[in-house]
Amino acid sequence: MTPNLNIQPDIKISLKQTFGIDSEMEVDAFSKKNEYVPEIDKSYKFDRDTTMAIISGFAHNKRVLVQGYHGTGKSTHIEQIAARLNWPCIRVNLDSHVSRIDLIGKDAIVLKDGKQVTQFNEGILPWSIQNPVALVFDEYDAGRPDVMFVIQRVLEAEVTLHFLIKIKLLNKINFLDYLQHQILSGLVIRQAFIMELNK
Repeated sequence: MTPNLNIQPDIKISLKQTFGIDSEMEVDAFSKKNEYVPEIDKSYKFDRDTTMAIISGFAHNKRVLVQGYHGTGKSTHIEQIAARLNWPCIRVNLDSHVSRIDLIGKDAIVLKDGKQVTQFNEGILPWSIQNPVALVFDEYDAGRPDVMFVIQRVLEAEVTLHFLIKIKLLNKINFLDYLQHQILSGLVIRQAFIMELNK
């Protein structure tokens, strides 16, 4: 993913002209398309009530839950609105093997100036909070509990993600047990450890 999109909505679009909905409302949009904007399906027909709810989410930075039977076009509806607004849209399918690390991010070893260094690579949630992106969680009912716990924080009104780890090390064995537990439970570790192994 592009580290930072460095874009902001720069035009207003009429609902009447763009979606054929009898409303004087205008919504923020982008004049230029980027790689995250879905393709427009010109034959797509918009349901008025659903479209107004989704547009309100775009206009007021609100979370919108679209519910219905499988295969009825809930995610496609959001994508087609985003396509007409040139709004970046990322679809995350929760019935696949999505993990907490995919959502939050992880440390990775990279080469910088010929040296190996540890660098934190942000996942989809921190990235989408920092950028104007419509994040679509598809198959929400199939999400694993540990993944849904992370998503819950994003659904709250004021979004902040904190990565805090408090560690009490008694000896070298406790540290190794702790580290193994954190890796097995899929938590992200971003902590500098200074250990005196001779004690």
